[in-house]
Amino acid sequence: MNGEVKGYVPRGESLPSSSRNQHWVEVEYQGKVGWVRAAYVNADGDCS
Repeated sequence: MNGEVKGYVPRGESLPSSSRNQHWVEVEYQGKVGWVRAAYVNADGDCS
């Protein structure tokens, strides 16, 4: 999978998430929606 980097999120930032799969989590940050590698995310709660 290839895609452009839309931005960077500071360590420790909390982001809303609406979807996830085995390797990726969909997040919203500063009005942009994108996917973050799940290995870099600490989940707090549940998303679809």
